[in-house]
Amino acid sequence: MENKGYLICEVGNLRGNDKVKTKFILFYLFLGGVFMLEELILFILTFLLIFVIYELFLVRKAKKDKRRKKPVEVNYLIGKYNLNLDKLNYKRLLNVISAVSALDISIVVTVVSLLESFYLQLLIGFVLIMLLIIVSYDIVGRIYKKKGCCKNGKN
Repeated sequence: MENKGYLICEVGNLRGNDKVKTKFILFYLFLGGVFMLEELILFILTFLLIFVIYELFLVRKAKKDKRRKKPVEVNYLIGKYNLNLDKLNYKRLLNVISAVSALDISIVVTVVSLLESFYLQLLIGFVLIMLLIIVSYDIVGRIYKKKGCCKNGKN
């Protein structure tokens, strides 16, 4: 940790082009400080695992059983954004839900893994997952609403 601060201080004392200094600092922080290799691997593996699980249990079951009950995420989007399932590709919506949920869970797992205290991990994880779910499905709903997938032609 002391090494990183020393390098940043030395780079800050250099004379010359500020853009070069800034790029070097950002590059150094990206490689060695903020996004460490272990966390990046954890993020990617978590994303892939959760995405595959969602695909197996959400998308494939919807393909097999057409009369099956809609997932909670679909019901939320239909209720809040008044989406019409006849105007959109349902299987693509399920794929988008799989990707968004995997991304949310991966972000939470990666952030929580950086914390030491178990109680702090629980607290931050719970708050972060709620915020990410609300924000990400709000973005998905707005995108489908802009595409004109609403009932009664409402935008």
